[in-house]
Amino acid sequence: MNAALKRTPKNYDGSTPTGKKLCDLLPQVLSKISKRCSHSPSEILAAWPDIVGERIGKMSEAIRYGDGILEVHVKNSTLYSLFVEHEKCRLVAAFRKKFPNIPFSDILFKIGRN
Repeated sequence: MNAALKRTPKNYDGSTPTGKKLCDLLPQVLSKISKRCSHSPSEILAAWPDIVGERIGKMSEAIRYGDGILEVHVKNSTLYSLFVEHEKCRLVAAFRKKFPNIPFSDILFKIGRN
């Protein structure tokens, strides 16, 4: 850990000030925040056709991303079944790999387009 972020010992009896300068702390805090906020939901939605492929991307559409869940509308029940039973785990893993700093827990498939 960086010396600027270490706590002052409980029984400190030194002559130097115990406060930390904001200019020492701010760069590290901002870098952590920027890593967490580096991708927007629109980037996740735009990545859907790249991850599933062009052919399947035409028959499905990523609609919404929030709270770690991606909502996808599919064209028919056959495609819905294929996604839910066979491809869901692979797709979640692909999104986690592409966006490692974003919490991604599930994909919710729905039949029809809105």
